[in-house]
Amino acid sequence: MAYQTIFRPASWLYAILAVGELVCLGAAVGAYLSGRAPWEIGLAVLLTLFFTAGIIDLAISQIVLEKDAMRITELHRCVAVPKRDIVSAKVDGGVVVLQMQDGSWFKVPSTGRNVLAMNNSIRAWIKDKGQ
Repeated sequence: MAYQTIFRPASWLYAILAVGELVCLGAAVGAYLSGRAPWEIGLAVLLTLFFTAGIIDLAISQIVLEKDAMRITELHRCVAVPKRDIVSAKVDGGVVVLQMQDGSWFKVPSTGRNVLAMNNSIRAWIKDKGQ
């Protein structure tokens, strides 16, 4: 079975960040038009930029199950976890964690979607020998 399964963040995460960005942008414009103190305008602009960075991070973030590795891409990191180094996967505390060959645990980033379905997909991917 050829793998190229991609997990992306849930749409509701985009919606929350977009609402937050619009509220902060409105606050920045309102503060500027009403002649508020520069630090209040600056704070609203800064918060708007943080929400924008969050939306960019969501747009870039993905977890890809390839034939021989799991690739995790986020705004601040890109990690490739070789399939041969993974022993098992389980759900712990609402996120998928991978048990590695050396006994350590690797936490897979949450996507805001069904964590049990993601865990089942990863477990099936681990068991598949790619023949």
